[in-house]
Amino acid sequence: MTRQDRAVRTRRTLIDAAAVEFNRDGYHGTTLAQIAGAAKISMGALTFHFPNKAQLADAVAEEAWATARTVVEHIAGQAAPALQRTIALTLELTRLIEEEVLVRCAVRLSRERHSPTGWAEVWLPLVTSLAGQAHASGQLSGHTLPDDLTGLIRLLIGGCEVNLRNAEAAPCGESAVDRLQHSWRLVLEGIAPSGGAATLPLPGASGTASSGGACVAGAPARSLSGGQA
Repeated sequence: MTRQDRAVRTRRTLIDAAAVEFNRDGYHGTTLAQIAGAAKISMGALTFHFPNKAQLADAVAEEAWATARTVVEHIAGQAAPALQRTIALTLELTRLIEEEVLVRCAVRLSRERHSPTGWAEVWLPLVTSLAGQAHASGQLSGHTLPDDLTGLIRLLIGGCEVNLRNAEAAPCGESAVDRLQHSWRLVLEGIAPSGGAATLPLPGASGTASSGGACVAGAPARSLSGGQA
């Protein structure tokens, strides 16, 4: 093995070990000595490749984003309707978070380090574009705007990552992708019967529900179809 080959292997080993350690203990809870020990590589060799923790974390993120961009580019190049591609993108990104510790770690690092080139920047431009296409082509219901769909995607992907970090909340044998598929079925089919009396309380309102639906006493409520109740 040449010196260059050994250097490449050492760098790979360090990035993989760092992903595991950062993913478990977070950026601030992980030390370079801890990563060197996990990788079974001397501190001297580690600091030769990565002089400080920030540079090592950046390397983890760069590799993770490259993996995620491959998925994003694949979805972008498909010929399926925009809404279908949007859903497919959320499922694929969730699969990456669930199955690839490198990606799962990088998502955590992005949140903890408040990175300006973080996780959302990898996929949000495509989601924004697809939401606009879905709206323009009539794939969204009349009262649903592109920003509404984009906001929903943010919540779903963020929620999937949080749930994966609270594995005890997941039903046995059910993957994060399975749970997201179920959520999408609820979104697409709706949970209230057509013409039902369900209403949406205004934020911050409190009180008891009336017999005519989930209205908040003393406060106006918006129907789930978007109008005033």
